[in-house]
Amino acid sequence: MEVSAQEQPSVSNQITTNTPPFPLWSSLTHAPQTGEQKVARPQTQRHPQAFLFVAMALFMLIMGCSASDLLTRPTATPEPPRALAPTFTSTPATVVSIVIVTPPHDGTPGVIIIPPGMDPSKVIPASPTPTPVPPTLMPGETRVPGQQPASPLILVPTATPLPTFTPTPTLTPTPFIAVDSGVVSLRGGPGVQYPLVAQLGPNLAVALTGRTPDGAWYQICCVNGASVWVAANHVHVYNDPNSVVLVIADASPPAPTPTIPPTPTGTATPTATATRFPFERARGPEFYPTNNPFLVIWAKFYVGAPGGPEDQEVATAGYFLKVKFQGTDRQNTNVESPSAEQFSFSASPGASNRVRYNYKYEYTPPLPTPPPPPAATPDPVQARLNLLGTGVWTIYVVDGAGNQLSDAVTFETSPGNPNREIYIAWIRTR
Repeated sequence: MEVSAQEQPSVSNQITTNTPPFPLWSSLTHAPQTGEQKVARPQTQRHPQAFLFVAMALFMLIMGCSASDLLTRPTATPEPPRALAPTFTSTPATVVSIVIVTPPHDGTPGVIIIPPGMDPSKVIPASPTPTPVPPTLMPGETRVPGQQPASPLILVPTATPLPTFTPTPTLTPTPFIAVDSGVVSLRGGPGVQYPLVAQLGPNLAVALTGRTPDGAWYQICCVNGASVWVAANHVHVYNDPNSVVLVIADASPPAPTPTIPPTPTGTATPTATATRFPFERARGPEFYPTNNPFLVIWAKFYVGAPGGPEDQEVATAGYFLKVKFQGTDRQNTNVESPSAEQFSFSASPGASNRVRYNYKYEYTPPLPTPPPPPAATPDPVQARLNLLGTGVWTIYVVDGAGNQLSDAVTFETSPGNPNREIYIAWIRTR
């Protein structure tokens, strides 16, 4: 159908009126419909400024987001979390069964506590199954495949019998001897006729090894590997000596060697009586002439080997001489002192009467009262010699208590005999 020219202005006005603000979208969305009559529309002018405006808006939006990331934003202070309020949880109506197991400890058995109605066999732990241990091969033993190992050897300890109780025997005290003072002689047999072997000093305990049947001599051990004998009355015995075996002397005592004494100048009558005194005469009496009107006795008391050298002799102290004239005591008119611990000499070297001594006795006869007239006794020395007298003198060794310790020695003097210095030596043998 054709449209008249008159109608065109009205159509143009309608199109203009209905044109949206954006002609582009209008042209895109208003496509001609099917069956519709195409109407010739005048070409409208496009607006590129609108498109540019939209692009600029998008660009600025993107750049704004990116710039915001470049700027440093202040860190916000986190707020503390709020405490959660407790909520009520309901208790279940049923309680789970509780099993309490206490393991064994330090020998105390374990305990299992279960609630009523529970089967105990379900909570008892199963016993561990022992792991078999392979048998140990002995040194040098080999295992044959398929062969059963031999049963191990079981050693059974052997019972050890208990020791039999043996009662301890009662010990008998061993008898022994000791010398209280001085020294005693040790002889080769039970008697003074046997040779002198040695001497035993004081405070030395020696065990007894034998005794004579009469108990007069004791046997001790040993000197140079041999037994020796000591007189019973010169030692102190401790414990019962009857437990000591009886010993009989095997050999007879040797015959004594005769000793030829020096020929005395004076008349001497020695008494050869065997005694058991501790001191035995070792030398003398020896007589030396003198012009002195008194009697002098030089005595030596010592211990040592009989007949040995003088430099090995030891002086014994504390002894005296008992002196009698015709049975009457004659005291020492000089200073009375016991025997000394050291020896002295009676004369100067070379003198014939030079002897070693440690005890001196001197007797000077007193003048008669009243003195005789001068005409009767013109020589005072001879007067004293007359008073010294003619007779027998007896001397022996004593201790401080007056006990006799040696045999007696006798000699004679007279006013006409000048041998008025006497020397005697005694050795302590017991």
